[in-house]
Amino acid sequence: MFKTLDVLFDILSRKRRHGTLGDLAYRMDLKRQLAPWHPTQLGEGNIVVKIGESRTMFSSHVDTVHPVALCDGSRQKLAHDTAMDMVFLDEKEGCLGADDGNGIFIMLCMIEAGVPGTYVFHAGEEVGGIGSLSLADRHEDFLKQFDRAIAFDRAVRPGCSPEVITHQSSGRCASDEFGQALADALNLADPELGYGPSDAGVFTDTANYNHIIPECTNLGCFYVDQHGPGESVDLAGLMRLVEACLKVDWESLPTKRDPNEVDDFGYGSWGSSQWAYPRDTRVSSKVKKPYSQVLSELTQMWDARVKVFHGKEMTDDEVKVAAQRV
Repeated sequence: MFKTLDVLFDILSRKRRHGTLGDLAYRMDLKRQLAPWHPTQLGEGNIVVKIGESRTMFSSHVDTVHPVALCDGSRQKLAHDTAMDMVFLDEKEGCLGADDGNGIFIMLCMIEAGVPGTYVFHAGEEVGGIGSLSLADRHEDFLKQFDRAIAFDRAVRPGCSPEVITHQSSGRCASDEFGQALADALNLADPELGYGPSDAGVFTDTANYNHIIPECTNLGCFYVDQHGPGESVDLAGLMRLVEACLKVDWESLPTKRDPNEVDDFGYGSWGSSQWAYPRDTRVSSKVKKPYSQVLSELTQMWDARVKVFHGKEMTDDEVKVAAQRV
């Protein structure tokens, strides 16, 4: 069963920076876990599972921001405060990886429960959205089947309500009607969750789809202080969200936004969401390069970087073999 703390703790113990041995090993294990649902790979390392018939994509990302040198396939230690019902990193460096281990966990629970949808475990979100960029660039027909793309990937700050994002740094990604309806649906499933729509998003993989899929969002998933050793998980909030996600009628959510209409909202400082226009015309606002050229350069940059693991340089053949295994 996936809906156990042991499964969550296993995810959080894995140091998974994109392209490292830790990332490759975890993705192999994730495929084994998903084997009963016949996972496929699409684009640059994305793992895809389809359950039933649905026009909903669910999204998370496998990678973390751990330093490359730590991602040698070893596990990190966790601390579980049962009184506070929180999980912390019991290490002095790195991160907990709840961004986006929590999202992976939620999606595993939904898959096991048979919630209809297409589940995409993205590769390389933390290094520029490599996996989602590859889908947007080369698999548009796959993306066009969806009315909504929902990423389980956002922090929830202490004392603040969890958010349903309507704007990421590229601009509007979901209609106000959709954002409110999804917040209402989650709160109906569990009134104590207290979700509300928000235009304060930054970047996650669904931003790369907002020129194709009408409603693209991401949800607060009850981690905080991501990307550092102080990252923690509110276990009670996370488990309440899991239960709510099993109850929501995702197909009944409204589809109001036209993805062909550009609604500028200003550019953020991170990720690839600055390319939020039709692919034939998108140009980076910062470096003045076409989208396809930037994607190529990102891939080449990572291909060079991925050859070094924990101080050991890998040969080209070793890199190819490792890539084929995932």
